[in-house]
Amino acid sequence: MTSAKLPAISVVVAVLCCTAQQAAAQAWFIGTCPAPAPVPYDAALITGVWFEVRRYHFVLETAARCASWTLTETAPGMITVNTDITEPLGNKKTMLSTLAQVTGSTNADFNFRIVQLPGLIAGLSKTLNMKVLAVNADYMILWSCSPGLLKNSQLLWVLTRSQAPAATVITGALNNVDALGLKTNSLITVSPTC
Repeated sequence: MTSAKLPAISVVVAVLCCTAQQAAAQAWFIGTCPAPAPVPYDAALITGVWFEVRRYHFVLETAARCASWTLTETAPGMITVNTDITEPLGNKKTMLSTLAQVTGSTNADFNFRIVQLPGLIAGLSKTLNMKVLAVNADYMILWSCSPGLLKNSQLLWVLTRSQAPAATVITGALNNVDALGLKTNSLITVSPTC
């Protein structure tokens, strides 16, 4: 094999690995995507600092010990999301993403795209539909579903305003997830404090 072919093979392997990583980034379920409706868009409720307490598997947060999200409305219907992820040994990384309200929607129905993450090759992140399924002063439920052949892949985050939410807040959020027809037994517990 010539040395000229080695860089080309390396690029192909890197692209395949990144594609496989993104495919494995979500939780998989049998059947078609559920169809819970997003809540009306209310920037005052959605923006601000949130802390993860539960989520479905998300490969970009596999090693996360805790994560906080800061959502800022940069224009009507456009939200910038800074997710600060702390890993088990205390290493921190920030994921920058955007939520752009779906054209013509008055609901919290967004196109979600990761813009920047250490180690992520620019341009390999795809745009996903992301919905806010519930939001109040205490918690928010973010959800996405991508259909596949006989299955679907989902992302789900339960975020709270408090780093130390009361058990009743978490129970209320999980009851809401269940009432929406989504699987609570697939949720991973995340510490909201680092």
